[in-house]
Amino acid sequence: MFTDKHYEFEGISQYRLPLCEELAGLSLQFSMDNGMEYEANFLSAKEVVWSAVGSPPHHDEYDCLKVDDGVFFINLEVSSEPMHTGLTLAIDLDSMLVTCVKAGMEGTTGHAALFVKTEIITGAVRRPDGTYSAERHEFTNDMVGKAVCWTYTPTFAIIHTYPTERYEKPILVRYEDACCELVMKAMEVPYAVLPWL
Repeated sequence: MFTDKHYEFEGISQYRLPLCEELAGLSLQFSMDNGMEYEANFLSAKEVVWSAVGSPPHHDEYDCLKVDDGVFFINLEVSSEPMHTGLTLAIDLDSMLVTCVKAGMEGTTGHAALFVKTEIITGAVRRPDGTYSAERHEFTNDMVGKAVCWTYTPTFAIIHTYPTERYEKPILVRYEDACCELVMKAMEVPYAVLPWL
């Protein structure tokens, strides 16, 4: 049954941290553990030119969030890829480390199912003296047995629970009068209620 009520979806970006412009004008080189080396030139607060060494450059728009002093999350969609491919970089300029999550669509188009393939690649950011750190971002078990509630709107949240080191379970919560904190208490796990980044 159709109604006359129209719903307008404004997105959830209003609940994240403000975008950061600190990388504008910066040039970074990355040495990744898959054997590839990359260079990224952040031309502005929204445009980056990046390439693998010896390959043609990509011109893409990006979003940047500053999540801590010297730590940035970069999100971009690779415009030159025929299927949607997204890159998320966690760049830590204090430790000069980088982790890249590459996610891309695989499969056929149309009515056939498309699958998302992800790849996590660790690496290092080139220091001013031209060297790279041998340290890497590592996986952690710090979240096992805990949960995080991401509150997107006053009536919508997603709870991520971490029952084991290899398994994360999102739980969709829609509530009118209840709050995420009450739901988390009912689950009897340590929790944190956070706004979406």
